[in-house]
Amino acid sequence: HFGHRRLKELREIRSDDPRELLPPGLYPAVVVLLADLCGFSSFVRDTRDDSVVRQSLTTFYSRARHQIHEAGGMLYEASGDVVVGLFGLPEQSDDYVQRALEVGRALISIGTSVSTDWQRQIDRNQGAGGVHCSLSVGDLQIFALRPFDRVHVGAVGDALNVAREL
Repeated sequence: HFGHRRLKELREIRSDDPRELLPPGLYPAVVVLLADLCGFSSFVRDTRDDSVVRQSLTTFYSRARHQIHEAGGMLYEASGDVVVGLFGLPEQSDDYVQRALEVGRALISIGTSVSTDWQRQIDRNQGAGGVHCSLSVGDLQIFALRPFDRVHVGAVGDALNVAREL
């Protein structure tokens, strides 16, 4: 998922055809940024009102998505308590690594804000809060998730694995 500004840029540079915006293939030196809420399981366990969980995750996802999109990145995944952004796709600007680092700093602030607000809404004090944030750089293979459909893509590569392990 690219932000609307980035999609507009890609359409001007590449094509109006959505299938041509991010064609399958090997993309070198892609930055993978991963943010994972700290203590998520214990926060969920100690939250009596399910709407607090939903609101906290919605806040985290929407703020993270906004930061990634504003920096020209691609929101690759938002699942559970994790968001993954990719930078340097389909081509790289001179400052794409710096922009990913700045988004990482913003995600740390967002995670702190979300966990602080969540903590205020539950009775039991949590030992952890904020986010774990990791960044890795490497080659990614982009592939179609559905036959004959290049609008829905997946990615594999060591950079994703390293970011998850960090």
